[in-house]
Amino acid sequence: AGVPFKRTKCADAPALGAAILLAAVAAGCYPDVAAAVAAMVHDDSVVHPRPEVHALYAAPYAAYKATYPALKALMHQQGRQGGSAVAAKDAPPGPGPQARICPSLLAADQGNLAGEVSRMLAEGADWLHVDIMDGHFVPNLTIGPPVVEHLRSQAPEAFLDCHLSCSNPAGLVDGLSKAKASSVTFHTEALGNDVVAAAALAARIRSLGMRAGVALKPGTPEEIVFPLLDASPSAVDMVLCLTVEPGFGGQSFMHSVLPKVTALRRRYPGLDIQVDGGVNPLTAAAAAAAGANVLVAGSAVFGAQDPASVIAALRDAVIGAKEQMPWLAPLLCQPQMLSPRS
Repeated sequence: AGVPFKRTKCADAPALGAAILLAAVAAGCYPDVAAAVAAMVHDDSVVHPRPEVHALYAAPYAAYKATYPALKALMHQQGRQGGSAVAAKDAPPGPGPQARICPSLLAADQGNLAGEVSRMLAEGADWLHVDIMDGHFVPNLTIGPPVVEHLRSQAPEAFLDCHLSCSNPAGLVDGLSKAKASSVTFHTEALGNDVVAAAALAARIRSLGMRAGVALKPGTPEEIVFPLLDASPSAVDMVLCLTVEPGFGGQSFMHSVLPKVTALRRRYPGLDIQVDGGVNPLTAAAAAAAGANVLVAGSAVFGAQDPASVIAALRDAVIGAKEQMPWLAPLLCQPQMLSPRS
């Protein structure tokens, strides 16, 4: 405090020019560092201390010094977790379907969805799960394409995974394409389990530059989607197996759905299989062991004090299951079952 500050004509000269100065002296251009500085660094002005301005910072600085010891451990912990999350996401993916963790915006702060998207990406999320409900196919009524478009404008890099619990999913496809959704999953039950209609809708979704997925309620058998997946190429990119009844968040995980996941994984080793409903670090282990590689979690992530650690735990569940369960073993004898767009 109280020391004048010399401002150079090139603001970066003192820091960035150090190596150049030393190189110039070593090359014999100047007899010593002092001579090099005198020739190459030029003062522009001098900033003199202003006690009245300095006094304005006294209270905030005192508060910072008082709170830093309590926050130091937390900041270091978050730094380590962030580093490990980045390392995990940047690590070589390995063979087979990749782990994708998708926080569900149904459990987010509905008045600050764009901010919640940014927060979840910073916490290590791979995708953001966007539930679009029409109040008819399910009792609940949520957001639509205009909100998705706003989210895209605020988070251009986000993967927006849209799940349509709607009686007329085809009526939303154009709007979601305009909103630049990344993926659109529709319910086969909304189409009366009509395979031809489902294949046509999936083709339309893909033609608009989005991934296509098909969702199954807990009571819908997996055989319904076999014709879509057996097509060459596969008609859809992902199958969503709901482990709760669609319409509301916060329900309990239905373990009875897991045999469906296992049947799909054994038949289609390269398929993205998504599980949504009641997913937390405990149930994620069961879902991943059954064969799910895309996990949607709402309350478990948004309700956590440390969302990054929950996301990391969910990802570890899938990675651990891939290492312990021979997911790729069927590829040796059933290469035709691979989805070309997985």
